[in-house]
Amino acid sequence: MTNKTAPYGTWESPITSDIVTGKVVALQAVRANKFSRAVYWLEGRPDGRSCIVERLPNGGVRDVLPSSYSARSSVYEYGGASFALNSSGDIIFVDADSDTVALLKPSTRECQVIQQQKGLRYADFDAHPIVPDKIVAIEEDHTNKANVINRLVAIDTTKNSITTLVEGADFYSSPRWSLNGHNVCWLQWNHPEMPWTGAQLYLADFVDGHVENVRRIGGHPGHESISQPRWAQDGSLYFTTDRSGYWQFSRLLPGSSQATKLTFPGLEDVSFSHCEWFLGSCSYVPLTPETLVASYTKDAKNNLILLHVPSLTTQSLDLPLTSIYVDSPLTAMAALSSTTFLVIGRTDTQPWALYLIDTTSPSLSQPLKTSTDISSLIPYFSTPTHLSFPRPSSSPFPGTKTHGFFFPPHNPSFSAPSNTKPPLIIEGHGGPTSHRTPGLDLTTQFDTSRGYAVLLLNYGGSSGYSKDYREELNSRFGLLDPSDAVAAASWLAANGYVDGERVGIRGGSAGGYLVLQSLVSHPSALAAGVSYYGIGDMGRLIATTHKFESRYLDGLMFAPGMSEGKKEERLRERSPQFHAEKIRAPVLLLQGDADAIVPKGQAEEMARTVKENGGEVRLVIFEGEGHGFLRSDSLKRAKDEEEAWWRKALVKEGS
Repeated sequence: MTNKTAPYGTWESPITSDIVTGKVVALQAVRANKFSRAVYWLEGRPDGRSCIVERLPNGGVRDVLPSSYSARSSVYEYGGASFALNSSGDIIFVDADSDTVALLKPSTRECQVIQQQKGLRYADFDAHPIVPDKIVAIEEDHTNKANVINRLVAIDTTKNSITTLVEGADFYSSPRWSLNGHNVCWLQWNHPEMPWTGAQLYLADFVDGHVENVRRIGGHPGHESISQPRWAQDGSLYFTTDRSGYWQFSRLLPGSSQATKLTFPGLEDVSFSHCEWFLGSCSYVPLTPETLVASYTKDAKNNLILLHVPSLTTQSLDLPLTSIYVDSPLTAMAALSSTTFLVIGRTDTQPWALYLIDTTSPSLSQPLKTSTDISSLIPYFSTPTHLSFPRPSSSPFPGTKTHGFFFPPHNPSFSAPSNTKPPLIIEGHGGPTSHRTPGLDLTTQFDTSRGYAVLLLNYGGSSGYSKDYREELNSRFGLLDPSDAVAAASWLAANGYVDGERVGIRGGSAGGYLVLQSLVSHPSALAAGVSYYGIGDMGRLIATTHKFESRYLDGLMFAPGMSEGKKEERLRERSPQFHAEKIRAPVLLLQGDADAIVPKGQAEEMARTVKENGGEVRLVIFEGEGHGFLRSDSLKRAKDEEEAWWRKALVKEGS
C-alpha cells in the first residue's frame, strides 16, 4: 500500500460515521442463573430499543423480549437496573416507554403485567432467593411533579401488588436480599449529597412482608460513601467504602454488627468501585464464600483480579481488558459458577464484548457477543498513552498535575507534510464526577485516523484517581476544569505533540459545559468547540433540572457557608451564557429536544446570546432525543456535523 502525504485532518479513513454509530450494538446488564446456567443481557439496538437477549446452550442467541417492549428504566433519569432474574428463571423488567413492570417467561416470551400506573417508575429489582414472587425494587413517584418521592418497595408478582418497605430518605438504591431471604440491605442518601458523597448502608430483618430491626452499617454524609453491597454464599455482606480515599472492601460477617475492613497488600491506592450515576452497576462478584473477582481502577484504567479474602492475597487474571463496563446503566459482571464469570469489557484494540472467563485458565479468546466487528480496522487504531500535565501558577492547584489519555494521529495509508503538527481535539467527559478510560472508542479512532490528535481529559474532579483528586472540583466547577484543559493543551503544544494554534474542544453534558466555559474563560487558547447538550446557564439548570441532580451543584459551585446572594453571583459568574461576548471561536451546539437534565431551552438561549454578540454558532436540535443520543441516525448526524465543524475550524490551507 502506497503511503500518501496529506495535511493532518484530511486523511481518508475506513472508520466511517456509519461504522461508528450504525453497526454498534450496546452490550449491557449481564445476568446469569447459576442453576440453569442461563445467561441474559441487554442489547441497545440502533433504533434505540433495549432488548433482553438469551444465550442458548448451543452457543446461539435469541431475543426473549417481545418487540413491543424495550427494557430500560428512568429512575433518577439516568436509569439502569431495568431487569432481574428470579429463582424460577422468569425475568422481571420495566418498559422504557410506558414504565410498565412485567414478568417475562423466557421460554414462551409471554409477559404478565404487574404494574402500569402513570407517574410511577421502577428499577433496581432483586428477587427473593427462595420465594420467586417476592421482589424488592426502587419506586419513584412522579404523581406530584413538584415533589418526586422515592421509596424502597416490595413487589408481589402473584398478587400484582406493591407495598412500601422503607420511605423518608430522598434517595434509595441497591436493595439486595440475603441468600437465605431473612434480611434485606439497601443504600440511602439525602440532599444535598450525591451517592458518592454520602450514601449509607442499611440492613434490616424481613418478617411477614415488612422490615424490622433496621440498622445503619456504614456511611457518613459528606465524609464516607458506601457502594455496591453484595451478599456472599456464607451470609457475609460485602461492600465498598471510600473512607481511606479509595473505594476499598469491607465485610460484615453473619450475626455481626460491625464490619471489618479488608486491605489487600499492594492495592491500598486503587478503587474497587466508582461514582454510581446509574443503578445496578457492578464491579465485583463473589465466586465462592472466600473468593471475589473484582475490577479495580488505578489512573483511570481497569484491571481484573481474584481476591482471596481469608488470606488477603490476590491473583492477577492478566487479561488485556482496560475498560470494564461498570460506570454505565448496566451490570458488567455476573458469576456463573465457583470458577467462571461473565464480564463486559474492552481492550485498546477490541470493542465492547461479553466474555465468559474461566479463572483456572483465563482468556479472551471466546467472546459470547461483540458489540461490532472491527477486525479489519485494527491497523488504523491509535495507541493511547496516559499523560500527566503540570498546572501553571494561575491554576487553583499550582504545582500539581492533571491527567488524560493522549491518542496521536494514526493512519497506515497517510503521513503529514514534514514540519507540521496535528490539530488537537480535547474531549471532556460528562458528570463532571466521571472519567474516561483508554479502551477502544471508535469515536476517538474516527478522529485520529483522519489526522487529529485526541486528548481524553480527566480534569481535576474526575473519578478514576483518588478521592482527593475527585474533590479538587468542589466549589471550583467551571474554574478548574477549563484551566486543566488549557494547561494540557499548552503542554502538548510546547512539547511538540500538537499545533497549539489548532486546538478544539468537545464534550457532552458537563463536558459540554467545559466546552462553553473554556471558550469564555480562555478565548485565545482554543480555535473551536463542539458542545453536546452542554450547560449554558447554571442558575437555570438548578431551577429546571430533575431531583437527583437538583442539589449536585451545592458542593461543586459553592463554598461552605456562602450566602444566598453570593451563590447567585457565583452562578452567574460561571454561566457561559452571560459572558458569551468573550467567545471568539466558532461553536457547534448539539441538543435533544426531550432532554430532562439539560432542557433544550438552554441550548437555544446560548445560541441566541452568542449570535447577538457577533459570534459564530450553529445549533442542531435532535427530535425525540434526551440527555445522550440513542438512535443511530441521530448519532450519525451528530458525528457528521462535528467532523464538518472541525474541518472548517481546525484544518487550514497550507497546514
